[in-house]
Amino acid sequence: MDIAENGLSSTEARNTIAELDMASNMAEQALDDTRPAPAANTVDEQVLGAVSAANVDILRNKARRQREKGIENLARRHEGVASLITRAELKERVVASAFERYFATIETGIHVIHKSGAMFVGEAAAAKLEQSIVDRIASMEERIDGELARIRVSLAVHESRADWIKPTYTRAAADHEVQLRTRLANRVLQVFRKQDEFVVVLNQLCWNDEAESDAIEMEELNIKKEMRGLAQFISRTLRGMRNKVQPKETTADASQDNDGAPASEKLAA
Repeated sequence: MDIAENGLSSTEARNTIAELDMASNMAEQALDDTRPAPAANTVDEQVLGAVSAANVDILRNKARRQREKGIENLARRHEGVASLITRAELKERVVASAFERYFATIETGIHVIHKSGAMFVGEAAAAKLEQSIVDRIASMEERIDGELARIRVSLAVHESRADWIKPTYTRAAADHEVQLRTRLANRVLQVFRKQDEFVVVLNQLCWNDEAESDAIEMEELNIKKEMRGLAQFISRTLRGMRNKVQPKETTADASQDNDGAPASEKLAA
């Protein structure tokens, strides 16, 4: 697709493609944290155990690097766009980790898809993609709102007990100022905050034998699954948009034309 058809200048077109590349690369980095485990029938138990332990270390190190990169991206500021700068303070470790790994990718992806999606896939397709993102966010909101309403009632019933224990946190697990460029990104941030509140209250109930610890693990799994799923959908969408102007080449030199100019620059010319 020649995005110059949308009335963009060569510079604007190149900048749009560069922004898309950046968002797509960010998403790929945030999600590159899995590798297939070896088949059990190919190694004995001792070797399999060693390999599994090594895989855990590999995944842990990848998650650490992704959090570090995610924190770097959270601190990035984008000029020339109406936005909201707000503080994201999360107490619970798993919620904070998911936020640091995925939020910058989600925020950037939503912005790029909203701003440039129609240029790459057409207005109708872009509208469907945005609606899919809205539906995913709405589903997360519905679930956590229901869970919070239920657990707040439970807390109100029990916390007046004379022997009630209220655990505290020495400091937040994540505390960042973030830039939000869309209302949808703000809704995702609110979901993270509600998830954090839910796990905080759930821990308080567990301390007082009013909930099972398994419930915490289940909620943490839900949080990671939902946010990773949203980030994956955004990543696939960005990759599809990028492929419209940067199709996969079959030779090492195919990405350049005869005078050596990259294909993306040729399309933007």
